[in-house]
Amino acid sequence: MRGKGFIFSHGNVRVRLRNKLAAARAVALAHLTGRRTPLSVSFHVTNRCNYACSYCDVPGTPADEMSLDEVYSIVDGLARLGCQRIGLTGGEPLVRSDIGDIVRRCQDNGIFTGLVSNGALVTRRLKDIASLDLLQLSLDGPAEVHDAVREPGAHDMVMEAIAAARTEGMTVWLTTVLTNESVEHVDHVLDIARHYDLKVYVQPVVDYDICGPGAKKLLPDAERLQEVLTYLMMVKRSEGLIGNSMEGLEHLMHWPEHPKDVYCWAGILYAHIYTDGRLYPCFNMVGGPAPDARTAGIERAFAALESPSCPGCWTYANLELNLLFSLDPGVVTNSLRLLR
Repeated sequence: MRGKGFIFSHGNVRVRLRNKLAAARAVALAHLTGRRTPLSVSFHVTNRCNYACSYCDVPGTPADEMSLDEVYSIVDGLARLGCQRIGLTGGEPLVRSDIGDIVRRCQDNGIFTGLVSNGALVTRRLKDIASLDLLQLSLDGPAEVHDAVREPGAHDMVMEAIAAARTEGMTVWLTTVLTNESVEHVDHVLDIARHYDLKVYVQPVVDYDICGPGAKKLLPDAERLQEVLTYLMMVKRSEGLIGNSMEGLEHLMHWPEHPKDVYCWAGILYAHIYTDGRLYPCFNMVGGPAPDARTAGIERAFAALESPSCPGCWTYANLELNLLFSLDPGVVTNSLRLLR
């Protein structure tokens, strides 16, 4: 049965329930015994990209991309370790001709599978990715804003991707990077979300080293960011369009100062696999020595992975995971509603 963007067969319902139960057990064991499980893994399957976005330096970073068989080996190992969710990212994952095979391998292992894309290749690769549990598309505002940090015509292509994916019955979420320009145009994204019945996640542009020097030039004014986040919190209360939890939005409100310590579960309950097979606690830690899942195998690499020591994170995905795995009641409720 297809409805409201969810692709549900009775088999998929069972898999999702199993994912939730297995995740709950792993989180409980982490709290009670310190046991580590890579529940949620972002998998950087390529550095290649058809765009050169102003706030991303990934395409300019050389990396030895893994073969399909090497990706298969890591996915299979993650399943054995108890992984319940994989997010395929890049670069642009759809530039890989074998991306459909990777999606199927993840799902054959019973893993909830998402993919992050700029949307440009979605319509031509739709048959390869139609079974995805979740497609996340980047949309920063109207054409003049979105295209300015990406490529001419990028806005029209992501709109085509949204329409095609929704026609196929796929679950689609939008991710909006809040820059000094896009903060003035969040209503454009919200209107599209209303029209297509989507969720919107917002992410302040971050200036981590891997993002490149372009990100620093796009940092929004802190006061204006707070105003926009206050507005988005109101929208979440009234319409539920926003995917970020209220607790996550409140944390982002205090950028660039950390309002409170949020325990980091990176390397304990989630991790990031880089293009060349190196394993990091999270995407923001990429660079430098790291266990190599490509040569040692993912089981040994995860056993050797060390948890980071950092003052806090402004990446919404990490923030939401840290709050979720810390069993924040509001974030747990928000997650259950999103993935019901």
